[in-house]
Amino acid sequence: MHEDKAKKAELALESILADLAVLNIPNGVKLSISLSNHNPERWATEIKRRVEGTHTFEHLHPVTRSIVTKTVEIVVTGIYPEGFGSIAHCLFGEASLVLDPSELAIALDIGSSTWLITVFNGSGAVIDRHLIEGGAGELHTMIAEALDKRNDRVSLLSRDVKHSPSLINQGILDGTFTYGGNALTGKNFQAEYSECLGAIRCLVNHGNQSVHN
Repeated sequence: MHEDKAKKAELALESILADLAVLNIPNGVKLSISLSNHNPERWATEIKRRVEGTHTFEHLHPVTRSIVTKTVEIVVTGIYPEGFGSIAHCLFGEASLVLDPSELAIALDIGSSTWLITVFNGSGAVIDRHLIEGGAGELHTMIAEALDKRNDRVSLLSRDVKHSPSLINQGILDGTFTYGGNALTGKNFQAEYSECLGAIRCLVNHGNQSVHN
């Protein structure tokens, strides 16, 4: 959400309320949530202080587009190391893994600026965790900039509109490689994806060769 790690705690409540606005939750809901953070030992107290409690906020109604006011009570049941949500989903979600407590699995969390590799067993115990700097954000930005430079007729009509890396990410995640959900204006970026991914691979390989030399 922010390159400044401290902002992940400072803006925790705002990000949660933004999600609740998108979900259009009913007014007066009591919400019990578990949160995760890259450094819970450092930020757990601050996150809980900011998030827990009763909060009133406004957002646009998704259909009428009128401003609605809602109040929500949030109870924080725990703050865990980043990646624990994906482990819980692997073990207990709809697409759950069938693991014995002695078996191991690896969760790979590719973020915008980091890769988080977590080894865990069937009981959810973390065996090992490794953080690598450099996520997928650079790739998304490269693709967005490549779309900005397109010279086809539709792109030339919207030359001043900058493409969003987050929408690039969404197109990759849903497997369509299409920018935007509108069937009339959506742009397929499969070519830009392949080109930019190849460029990043070349940079990585060149960096590895320089290190070995």
